[in-house]
Amino acid sequence: MMTHTPQRTGLRRFLIGSILSVLLAAGITVMAAIYFTNDLVRWTMLGRLCSDDELTRQQAISYVVRNQEDPAVVNGVIDRLQDADGECFDTLVSTLSAIGAWGPKVGKAWLRYLEQRVDSGIPIQRASIAVDIARIGWLRGPHYDDPLIATLIEKLLADEDADVRFNALSAAAVLNEPMRRKFISTMVNDPADAIARHARIMLDLIDHPVRPEPATPSPESLNDASDIVKRLAQLESMATGSVPLPITSDMPDLIRLQSVRVSTTAEPNDLMRVFESEQPTTRDLACLIALQRFTPEQCRELAKQLIASFVDNQRMAGAILGGMVPPDDDLLRFMHIRAERGGNWVMAQHYHLGLMLQGESVEGFDPVMLLANQKMPRTTVTMALMHMGRLQGVDWLLNPLGEPPVALHLLFDQLRYWPVLKRYLPGAPPFSMWVDVDAQKQQIDVIRDWYLIYRPSLRFNPQAHVFNLTESKGNTP
Repeated sequence: MMTHTPQRTGLRRFLIGSILSVLLAAGITVMAAIYFTNDLVRWTMLGRLCSDDELTRQQAISYVVRNQEDPAVVNGVIDRLQDADGECFDTLVSTLSAIGAWGPKVGKAWLRYLEQRVDSGIPIQRASIAVDIARIGWLRGPHYDDPLIATLIEKLLADEDADVRFNALSAAAVLNEPMRRKFISTMVNDPADAIARHARIMLDLIDHPVRPEPATPSPESLNDASDIVKRLAQLESMATGSVPLPITSDMPDLIRLQSVRVSTTAEPNDLMRVFESEQPTTRDLACLIALQRFTPEQCRELAKQLIASFVDNQRMAGAILGGMVPPDDDLLRFMHIRAERGGNWVMAQHYHLGLMLQGESVEGFDPVMLLANQKMPRTTVTMALMHMGRLQGVDWLLNPLGEPPVALHLLFDQLRYWPVLKRYLPGAPPFSMWVDVDAQKQQIDVIRDWYLIYRPSLRFNPQAHVFNLTESKGNTP
């Protein structure tokens, strides 16, 4: 039988320990080599972005594109902007643009980019630069109060091209006082009528941000209107829950909506037919009238009934209404089940919106992205975003730095979306649904200019779900 002496046992332990130490050291060395090799490769490739050799430069750009998910790579490109000049600066800008990382978020380099291009010989590029400058101030982006911004705006306001001056006027409108008033005042006598008119509107809005609401006309004053229009005018002038009014089966949707709002005897089920409407704006308004007219318990039961419907439009409306009411366990469970088994893509997005309205987390879902998809009813998305305390939908709808995506006078009047927007922006200037189209378009100009000037001052009240106008100017989502 073999025996182990103490000396032999100690030797074996020593050898095993030595081998393990060597293996551990080797592993650490390999990991360190990998780590530092990645750093070295990144440092080397980023350093080649400004190479004089075209092939070397393209290889470096390809490296950045392949590794755009690595913050160290993206930040490495941004860090090099500070000392870059000429062609190198343009290459770095182009590289960041290719991966969607170029814009105001890069900080001072963005202002430098705008400054370099403000003297472009191409008017459309100067007009675009004016919009970019306006957007920095409007959304309170990085360095929005940098003195260079005012200098660039002043130069663009004197541009020979009217489109450039018009966009520069929008940029001036989001400056802080006293520079804002000074710049706008210089444009009230601009040779371009549109610029002079908007400058006068802006100055008046600065002095009078709150406007009185116009009176709803009496039915008798609508001489040439149909009986339905006269009836609608009468109903819209009446207080919520003010008279006992029967709800009949032959009522058009808008008449039915307002009748339910006004009637003291209306029931939640009286809205079911309206929620079948093919018009999303009608369903949007119906959600708000339900919340305005009925108790939270009644609205919850109405939402459950809508979600259980076999009619898609009712189910979509139920998802939104269910998101807006104070929840109970049954409603939330019902909405989660429908979100998983809800059917088509559009239906699923409505349930995701409803869950987010309830403060639920929906993995991989960004409601703002729905504004870019024409399959979605974007007025509904806008209403849901406002209810959450987010203004991106209003940005899309009013678009004061560009053109609205829809004819706003038709949306606000014939489709009755104005009461929805006004519900969340009570301080907005008035819009009358009872004046001629030209007057409505002038009112819309005032509304859009008001939103341009005062968006940074809007603060969300989560209890009332409204945006109130304040004096402070910070970031609003």
